[in-house]
Amino acid sequence: MRICIYCGKESVSNIHGVSTCPGCIKKNKLEYMKEYRLTHKDNSSLRTKKWRVSEKGKKYIESDRCKEVSRRYMLSGKGKVMICRRDAKRRGNLLQTECSLTSEEWESVLEAHNYRCNYCGIKTELTVDHIIPISKGGKHNKENVTPSCRSCNSSKGDRLIVSDGYQMWNKTCPICLENTIQVVRPGKVQCINCS
Repeated sequence: MRICIYCGKESVSNIHGVSTCPGCIKKNKLEYMKEYRLTHKDNSSLRTKKWRVSEKGKKYIESDRCKEVSRRYMLSGKGKVMICRRDAKRRGNLLQTECSLTSEEWESVLEAHNYRCNYCGIKTELTVDHIIPISKGGKHNKENVTPSCRSCNSSKGDRLIVSDGYQMWNKTCPICLENTIQVVRPGKVQCINCS
């Protein structure tokens, strides 16, 4: 047995190379990777974005294996912490904004939209969608909210609604079951295949 040059314990079994125990090798590797990610942040995120839009990346993202891995991660300790961190960030953003929307005002917004999604027009369970997202400085008031189905709200994400009323995001068509609906303006959708 050799003595580790980092921790000083006699736990190195290899006879060649630098005298380092397995625990110190793992610790040094983690520290190196953390430092590398911080110094090469733009490069790694660019590489990830390129992979996601490549054919191989798209195929993997749509696969059952990816969905299962994602589901297992969300149920793990790290996934739960990530969800808590995301929710806390959103609550923090909401606390820093002007929150003057009352339940009566939200009910009047729903009545004005005939209890339908502002983007696709379907009558279903509606969520509050911020026209100017809170993450981009929007307020939580009557003028900045619109009813939206969960599907439209999540596919819109934190995008801004363009001033001329045109939106550009895709949604699954209920008729041909393909990701071909393009929301053109509030209340008006178009399917490339069906229209």
